[in-house]
Amino acid sequence: MPTTEQQDRGFNILTQAQLYCKKFRHQFFMPEHILYAITDDDNFTDALFSYTDDEILVQITKGVN
Repeated sequence: MPTTEQQDRGFNILTQAQLYCKKFRHQFFMPEHILYAITDDDNFTDALFSYTDDEILVQITKGVN
């Protein structure tokens, strides 16, 4: 069963996703909005960066494939 902290985190992510939807003036709430919101979450980005090589991150941020 999820803890209150997990429920709060999920609620905050969905709230942020809804704000992205309004910011971009989209009519529908889509998975892309949730992805934007998840990337703002510190726990998610810490986990993502812990599994990614630093050189790959530099290439991605510079747009090099």
